[in-house]
Amino acid sequence: MHQPSTTHNGLPLSGPILGPRTSFTLGACALVGTSAWLGAEWLRASWLGLPVGAWLIGAGLGALHLHLTGRLRRDLSVGVSLSDSARAAREWAAATARRAGDAALAAHDRYVLPAAEAVGGASRLRTRLRIGLDLPMSEVRAILDASAQAPDPEMGIDWVRVEAGREDQNDCRRYGLDALIRRASTGALRIAVPEHDGHDAAWHDWAVRPPLSYAAVFPTRIDPAAVTLGDLSLSDPADLDLVMRLASCAAILGRSPARLRVRDRLAGRGSQAAAAAAAPEPAGRWMLELADHVARRAADPDRTGAGAWRAAARAAQAWLVTAEPARSMEDLRRLVEAMDRFLPHEPESLLRVAAARFAAFEDEAGMETLTRAFNVLRASGYTPIADPVPFVMSEIELGSPTPLAVGRVAAGMCLMWATASPRTLEYLRADLIDDLRHAGGAAWRGKDGKLLEDIAGELDTLARGGQGTTLHAAAA
Repeated sequence: MHQPSTTHNGLPLSGPILGPRTSFTLGACALVGTSAWLGAEWLRASWLGLPVGAWLIGAGLGALHLHLTGRLRRDLSVGVSLSDSARAAREWAAATARRAGDAALAAHDRYVLPAAEAVGGASRLRTRLRIGLDLPMSEVRAILDASAQAPDPEMGIDWVRVEAGREDQNDCRRYGLDALIRRASTGALRIAVPEHDGHDAAWHDWAVRPPLSYAAVFPTRIDPAAVTLGDLSLSDPADLDLVMRLASCAAILGRSPARLRVRDRLAGRGSQAAAAAAAPEPAGRWMLELADHVARRAADPDRTGAGAWRAAARAAQAWLVTAEPARSMEDLRRLVEAMDRFLPHEPESLLRVAAARFAAFEDEAGMETLTRAFNVLRASGYTPIADPVPFVMSEIELGSPTPLAVGRVAAGMCLMWATASPRTLEYLRADLIDDLRHAGGAAWRGKDGKLLEDIAGELDTLARGGQGTTLHAAAA
């Protein structure tokens, strides 16, 4: 059995090669140097003969040294062993470095990039997406040919063939990939996106429904760790296009700020972080194009039953009703309804369709869909993993009544009524209406507030075993 390395007196060697002071100094130099390179000229300004950036590094190192020395003295004074003190110091230094990295990323997005944009320096970090291909050569050629015919003008993609393997995350790190398309020996196709401890994906796999909750129906983030595509063949042009669009969207969403480490940003993977989070160009455009591509096949029964197409529909539909893209509400409703054809037995899809119909001012159709969703939820016995009430209240209290926000609140109310206990229903309606009239502000006390009160009455009737009525009055 392998024995650990030891010192001359037999004690095992342990701990990192670099101590906390060295690690801090190297990280601080990298951060200050990158910031100055991108346009933070104030770091270059001289003060007492040295650049301001050098003074900041020295001050931070001095503070770290004083903290570690003081902590060591306190530990020794109370009888803590030197090894325990060193271990505690390392753990504190690691936690501090993580917090400093998060703060550095926030400062980078808020101050450094805008300053660098003004002088053209931000383009240095606009690295292309890098997507690996562990596929048969015929499929690699098909992807390369298709990508050459329609390059994106704003965000280039390097499609790179990689060696065959089975460890997706290790290979993503090894080759510096934003995503990896891999066909297993069994023929199953999958997409992997790099994921790191403490920087988890929002959605594990688009092919798998997340546990029921308001946040799963209307997620603020949809970046995946993987997309399972089954035995999809890339010989069909529509399927090939689907896989390339899924991989591109998953890759750029994987650059959202919550997924990035400091080393990712310094390596250039942070250039589209804001785009992936807030969904302007190109991430938002790619998601819309994915939704359009899926919607055009909604009448094809061979595709509506395929797992890869269902995964794409699930992700695109969730994004459409949350990101509020630059489309008319009528176009958005048509897209969301087209996605529903791929997801016929999922209550989350029905709730999104209802939200889109209310947003398009089709109140009767929206209430009809809510009734279907209510019955599916009641029959299935689903229980949300998180109480939907705080989510709905936050939409009212912190948001404005945009058409989609009103639709989301209506769908959230259906989720509340369908999963609440009979005892809870006694005060649920009164609390919600009181919040609409007082906590939501004047904007929620107009026609939108009246519509939501009418929906609450309909849901009350359904919860008590009635059939409900159509919203003629609200529609008028």
